[in-house]
Amino acid sequence: MLNGMGLRDVICATPEWTRRSIEMNGILDVVLGPDSTLSKTARFLKKLPPTLSEPFLFNVAAILQKPA
Repeated sequence: MLNGMGLRDVICATPEWTRRSIEMNGILDVVLGPDSTLSKTARFLKKLPPTLSEPFLFNVAAILQKPA
């Protein structure tokens, strides 16, 4: 875990690593559940540029592969 790092920080810190997946969990997904109407409506916020989307994120989970 890289607490305190934003999405852009993680991407900049690992340029040589292959990103297998990045999952962004929004605050509404955690509080209300991913199937709630409000969570589904607010999903577009996660697709905004990192500077705009990060205030609406609860956490980011990334699976990275170290270069050989």
